[in-house]
Amino acid sequence: MTYDEIIAYLWKRARYAVKSLSRDDIFETHGALKMAVNLGAVKWEDVRDIDQLLIRDTLNNPKVLHKLT
Repeated sequence: MTYDEIIAYLWKRARYAVKSLSRDDIFETHGALKMAVNLGAVKWEDVRDIDQLLIRDTLNNPKVLHKLT
């Protein structure tokens, strides 16, 4: 996979996890995101928005948190 394909894949997973309102999918996607950064496959600066979508906008948002399964 190319650099851009990895980022596109992570965005696709993140949007699916948030749309499905599955806490497990959100945590799994966040783990994949962290692993990609730790392995050097992507730079943190390029995926920071994905992290914010998963954590700040979903898991730490009380309006969404009560809807998660």
